[in-house]
Amino acid sequence: MTDSRYPYTYAADFIRSYGPFSAEGVVLSRSDASKIREAIAKALGIDDEELAKKLADAELANNQDPEYGKQFCFRLLKAMRPTTTQEDAMTNQHPLTDHRCDDIAFWPINTSDTCDNMRAAADWQLKQVIEFIKKEDTVYAEYIYKAMRPTTTQEDN
Repeated sequence: MTDSRYPYTYAADFIRSYGPFSAEGVVLSRSDASKIREAIAKALGIDDEELAKKLADAELANNQDPEYGKQFCFRLLKAMRPTTTQEDAMTNQHPLTDHRCDDIAFWPINTSDTCDNMRAAADWQLKQVIEFIKKEDTVYAEYIYKAMRPTTTQEDN
């Protein structure tokens, strides 16, 4: 393989994908993941490069598995929106309900127009994120969109 990220970057990403998440995303740095990989190789008495190749191959295989992508994205969504359940992520209701709008607003909400405007702003922001992800050529962009905006009835603002 001629990819300069193989095996060490992919191996680090494999380890990071099983680490903790926060609202900002993956918490574990590639540097920390590399230290973990080196420690595991030493503890097992195997060559670090050999372990890195095995982990990199597993990461590349995961990247091709849609089910893994769904699980990875769900973990990220859960960190961003702790009350999210897998069922919530797959319903046809916009996740920013009137009740959630009331919860996060800094002022009393008296009309559904205000909630509609909040949903329109959230949808616009999501579109910006998805466009950024698409530029990065990730396989997760479509799933993230579907999980965060599953509705087919919400008017496209």
